[in-house]
Amino acid sequence: MKKFHEICLHASTVRDVRLSDRAILLSVEEIKVDGVSSSVEVEFCGVLGLTRDGVDTGDFLMESPDGEILTLLLNESGGELVIEWNDFSVGMTEVHFYKVRCEGVIVRTL
Repeated sequence: MKKFHEICLHASTVRDVRLSDRAILLSVEEIKVDGVSSSVEVEFCGVLGLTRDGVDTGDFLMESPDGEILTLLLNESGGELVIEWNDFSVGMTEVHFYKVRCEGVIVRTL
């Protein structure tokens, strides 16, 4: 597990989003961890609330085949993400803001 300040997520790619019990598991590639490109999994444990563009939602899903993290801020009680979802086959791009409130956050290198 790495400290948050050692991880750079600029232009990182979302590969998978999974829900497990009350957890959200976000798999991300092309992250710089200690200056080296890596893949990580961000686990939001004990999810208490989730909003998408300021509206309560119960789902955090892959909205398109390609997702790029534009911003990710993490703390011990959750995180805020801006993700650009792209479907290049139909020329669609959408940007959404997510806010996750939870009991804890774990970042694992894969």
